[in-house]
Amino acid sequence: MFEEHADLMETADFDFEMAGARMLGRDIVKIMSPQTKKTVLEILDLHTDPDRNDRLIQAITRWLPDKNYERGLKLLQNLKSGILDK
Repeated sequence: MFEEHADLMETADFDFEMAGARMLGRDIVKIMSPQTKKTVLEILDLHTDPDRNDRLIQAITRWLPDKNYERGLKLLQNLKSGILDK
């Protein structure tokens, strides 16, 4: 794991949870069909814009221990970044 995702571990602002979300994105994209990837990215785009539609952010935030909206947004952004990495 550390060798495959060394780029995430070497950042000055390393955060285990954010790196985990990005690693999850990198892992799930490996089993996605091109259509599934397109659909997931459309959902992330549509429902993670705080200015337009933040339903997904709100749903994620409800399950976080500290209920932190910004943290929920960052987790989803890192998931999306991981999907786009590969």
